[in-house]
Amino acid sequence: MNPEAAPSPTRSLIIYASNRCNLRCAFCLEDGRRAETMLSLDDLRARLADVDPKDVRNVMFMGSETVLRADVTDVIGLLAELGFAEIGIATNGTALTRVERVRELVALGLRYIELSVHTLVPERSLLVSGRAFTYKKQRECLAVLEQVVAERLLSVTINAVMCTINVEDFHALVLEIERDFPRLAPRYQIKATMPTEAAVASSVVPSWDAVRQSGVVERIPPALHPRVSFIDFPLCVLHPHHHLSGNLTSLVVNDTYTHLDAEPYAAAHALASRARAFGPACDGCGVKLLCCGLDPKNLELGHDSACRPIDDDAASVLRRVIAWRREHDQPVSDELAADVDGAVRRLPVPPPPPPAEPPDPTRAFVEAYLAGNPRARTALFEVTDVSRHPDTARMDLRLRSGADELAVFVEPHDGGGRFYRSTRYLGVSYYSPPATMSPARVVRLMGAFARALARREPALSSEAVASLFRA
Repeated sequence: MNPEAAPSPTRSLIIYASNRCNLRCAFCLEDGRRAETMLSLDDLRARLADVDPKDVRNVMFMGSETVLRADVTDVIGLLAELGFAEIGIATNGTALTRVERVRELVALGLRYIELSVHTLVPERSLLVSGRAFTYKKQRECLAVLEQVVAERLLSVTINAVMCTINVEDFHALVLEIERDFPRLAPRYQIKATMPTEAAVASSVVPSWDAVRQSGVVERIPPALHPRVSFIDFPLCVLHPHHHLSGNLTSLVVNDTYTHLDAEPYAAAHALASRARAFGPACDGCGVKLLCCGLDPKNLELGHDSACRPIDDDAASVLRRVIAWRREHDQPVSDELAADVDGAVRRLPVPPPPPPAEPPDPTRAFVEAYLAGNPRARTALFEVTDVSRHPDTARMDLRLRSGADELAVFVEPHDGGGRFYRSTRYLGVSYYSPPATMSPARVVRLMGAFARALARREPALSSEAVASLFRA
């Protein structure tokens, strides 16, 4: 075999054909698609005309909430009619709570389901999804899917996104599903929250330090490792359990994915196509070629502080992952395994870290102020009985006075690792404060907030907040 010739990949075809959803997840990636016009059945047929089903290992129907599409049965029937063997849908499960409905989809050709479940704690389910019914409906769906899986009609993958709401005991989601639905035996794809503008504004993007401190990798039993993968997690966060990297798995299996709406029709490797970014700490890492790196926004948020260089080499790690997968009867590309060195050489060279931006003197001043004044920090952040949004347990305000801008958010959280409805924290953050916003001005505003919170006001009205700017 030519060592420089890449082995032929398998393909996963992704079809976005739904723009409706009944949830409002804090980290949703589909918000921008809700305004799009859905592809009609005839449009789908035309777009799929140039796709040979023999070149596609599996096809995934996704986008917002798939089963809310009125003709979802026709979509699945069309895919089966065109000759696609492995047909799957991504769903939040809240509209799949009847076993008859699932069996109907299976009879049409459905073979697997990717179910998005991010927590099975009722209070956190409300915070994540923005809907009170999510917890109950998802447990009902899990019970229905367990029954259908037991009939050997379907396979299930749990897609779970790790965010600030569930990061502290994320492993409990996996253990609870294993305990309460033992016949389901799903695969688990654990994903990092993408730092989109909406996710950052909602403060749901966890730092990699928080992920590391949660111990989620170590707290998932090794017996479950063959069914668990972490998507878009830096290898140093997973170290030494590199076999759990979903990005490495796509490389080792030589699987690619293709978006039907991509122009032109072309496959993209889950590792090679990623817009990777690396911080200064990654420079000495021996496995940087294999690492998914960080989203560029993570660097802006300072999340590269969790990165640690790994003293190893890419080819050795790749060989150990291949050996582990074979030992546990997991698929491996034989062509790639026979030419590991060539596979490493073909990987794109990661980009250099961006030049460091000068530190923000205002932010540094405020952080030093809080570090030296723990009473001010307590007074600033703790508050009870804060008014909430009607649909969620979180308050979010963005405030502006002249050139000054503050964002105020309230989320349930406490330092003990649990969430209590009776406790709320008020976070005051600011975005790129202009030069006119001096450190003294920021501290004066913080002091005004602290005085307001010390009075234990039941709610911060817009007038009360505005008065703080005039304090």
